[in-house]
Amino acid sequence: QSVGGEQFMESVKKNVADNLELLFLPPGEKEQYHLLAAPSGWKLGIIEQWTDKVWPMPRRNWDISKCDINVEVKENDWIVTARIPFSAMGRKAAPQDGETWRISFCRNVQTRGQELSAWAKLNSPHFQKTDCFGKGIFRRSGLIVNSPKLTVEGISATVRNLSNKAENVTVNRVIQDGAAGFVSSTQAFTIPAKGKKDIRVES
Repeated sequence: QSVGGEQFMESVKKNVADNLELLFLPPGEKEQYHLLAAPSGWKLGIIEQWTDKVWPMPRRNWDISKCDINVEVKENDWIVTARIPFSAMGRKAAPQDGETWRISFCRNVQTRGQELSAWAKLNSPHFQKTDCFGKGIFRRSGLIVNSPKLTVEGISATVRNLSNKAENVTVNRVIQDGAAGFVSSTQAFTIPAKGKKDIRVES
């Protein structure tokens, strides 16, 4: 079944008020993999190609039946955990050490006002714009981000360093503030070798 622009928006509006979006663009590919999940348990997988000139962008279904996606609803928040086989994104093997993908993680909240946020810095009001995606670099050793939390008040996470040397991390927090445009906060951290550090960036 094809997922065109109208069908896509109708499905999203019908099934969710809040949702999380995960976007992946493997190297050498033109089409990105777009996963949406909501507290209700609703899930949708889409393969799409960003274009500045054609809207809605070309879309088709992504079979996510081999993906393990779970939603846990708590008193004040909800959590999505996802295990996505590389084969579900057309890859014959796991990424090589140092291989770089374009990725982004986005959040929509509509049940208490409107809160839209993205892990990657945006230069346009579209989560799906590939040029705005961050970079995910696959390493056999390096940094692991645990328990990330992104709210209107700030960003927090625990960063573990698997390397034998200290690693420097720079965290950028960008807010679109109406007429004020984009407001940015930047903070640098040093993660000790074979250690971990709790980090937080606020306005």
